Amino acid sequence: MTSFEIFEKLKKAVIDYDEKEAIETATKIVEQKMDIIAAIETLGEGMLEIAKKYENSEIFLPELLLSSDTMYTALNILEPHIKIIKKYIKKRIVIGTIEGDVHDIGKNILKTMLTAAGFDIIDLGRDVPIDKFVSEVEKQGADAVAMSTLMTATMVNMERVASMLYEKGLAPRVKIAVGGAPVSGEFADDVGAHIYATNAMDAVELFKRLLR
Repeated sequence: MTSFEIFEKLKKAVIDYDEKEAIETATKIVEQKMDIIAAIETLGEGMLEIAKKYENSEIFLPELLLSSDTMYTALNILEPHIKIIKKYIKKRIVIGTIEGDVHDIGKNILKTMLTAAGFDIIDLGRDVPIDKFVSEVEKQGADAVAMSTLMTATMVNMERVASMLYEKGLAPRVKIAVGGAPVSGEFADDVGAHIYATNAMDAVELFKRLLR
């Protein structure tokens, strides 16, 4: 079986919320010393398909949660085998899902990819208050803050965080990243964000470029 076929099997396990298959396939990827980063990206692709099905009412919340659990099960197997790139280890990023939103799948994928790139990640979790983003950036001496959301209604809270960072004089030294399904490049520009991408891999490349 080729690496492509194995990765496709992993993605299908997420889509079918087949936890047993996800465990077996993720374990095989580790044992065969395959590309862990590519495998994690594959998990993200599977969850993206599930998210689209959910948005189109093809599946419902229980199925969405089962797929999410399957993804995390595989992720827990893969994550310990990520090779850290030491070059960026000193740069610190505060990350979290913005206040009013409890969805954290995209945030967790980005967190994993940034960890793989060697960044020091401070994960605040989900439904993070606006003030906490700002206070943690100050407390941790962060170089960047990354906010995610899957809900249009909570995008205004991202804008508030960005405004506070500028008002306190923390930005533009502290780079601001925004992401999630309803977020656009235009919105990122409007709020003064420095980093926006439609997928985790591209976002990581932007972080690397801006936080040299």
